[in-house]
Amino acid sequence: MKYVIIGGGISGVTVAEKIRLKDRSSSINILSNEPILPYSRITISSVASGNIPGNKLVIRNIDKMNNEGISIRINSEAKHIDIDRKVVIFKSNNNSSDEEVPYDKLIISTGGAYARHLGVAGEDEGIKNIEYLYNVNDAEKINNDSTNKKSAGIIGGAFISVDFINIFTSKNIPTTLFLRGNGFLSRYLNINAQKIIEEFIKEKDVKILKNININKFNKDEDNNLKSIETDNGIYDIDIVGIGVGIERITDLIKTSGIKYMNGISVNKRFETNIPDVYACGDIAEIEGNTFGDWLSARLMGETLGAILTGENIHFEEEHVNTLNMFGHNVCIFGNPTCDNVNEEVFDSNMYVSINKDYDNRIVGGICIDSKIHMNQIKKAVKNKVSLSLEQVLNS
Repeated sequence: MKYVIIGGGISGVTVAEKIRLKDRSSSINILSNEPILPYSRITISSVASGNIPGNKLVIRNIDKMNNEGISIRINSEAKHIDIDRKVVIFKSNNNSSDEEVPYDKLIISTGGAYARHLGVAGEDEGIKNIEYLYNVNDAEKINNDSTNKKSAGIIGGAFISVDFINIFTSKNIPTTLFLRGNGFLSRYLNINAQKIIEEFIKEKDVKILKNININKFNKDEDNNLKSIETDNGIYDIDIVGIGVGIERITDLIKTSGIKYMNGISVNKRFETNIPDVYACGDIAEIEGNTFGDWLSARLMGETLGAILTGENIHFEEEHVNTLNMFGHNVCIFGNPTCDNVNEEVFDSNMYVSINKDYDNRIVGGICIDSKIHMNQIKKAVKNKVSLSLEQVLNS
């Protein structure tokens, strides 16, 4: 059996390791377009802050994996998937010509392809110090570009904006957060939880501007970012972090015949519409749901590796996001619908909420600075129990 894995993140590497535990003879090839492999994406903000070099993020030893019969090719970008011939055509930095690798089973685990752009004037015109944070190269660029800056901006209320806040405030750069909507992490948090998080942000001396539309980036005579034009005026900003999500689908997928929407469409066994082609990690859209967290990506890799070596199982999502947000522990479980808070309890030290569906089952929850209740909420969401919050916390 010949396995080819496109993507060297935690999901793809976990698939390879899981296969090798049970299958010692099949060939396993990993193609990654990154310069190091594999590394912890969840800590790349430490590189952008200048706390650690990029090569310190590595969480697996390539030589050891090669000794296990897992071939890893870094700086190797998959260019085309030939479904009929069952080969992947790729280009590596070590070879001026395209190369091919055949497969019996193909696993696509490319994660997000790149950070999403705003699509406003000036953004894609080569202006310096407009920053995105998706990979280690981005992080090293931000660390270099953020030296001696006078005013930073952050656009977007997604999880990546937490990293930008930590990066810029760690360098003592006065920072303004621009939100298109009326709250931070509004896709994941209810109104009261948003207010709590926004207080944490203000404690970092970050100014929050809501309901702001970005119209244009302006540059100075040296092509450096000078200011940001909004529908609320012009702000002098000399470095800006864009945190509005990721794009998953590239031409590699678009030209392959593999079905996709927001991600590659798969069932709970990670099967695509093409026989012997699978997808897992952030790139996978499992029956209409995409995931963007480390835990889910690793769990997908473990599950797919087990499936490919004969286990009759399917993916059971956790839907857990755990963050250390400016020294505060924040856990988001399941689907905590922002406009449907059924029950909540909070004081000056902690916050807990649950959400229920129309059948009175708990389908989502939030814990802020309440570690003692995390397992209770997680279990209630996973089992979709029909209990009150008081019953859950006392269980």
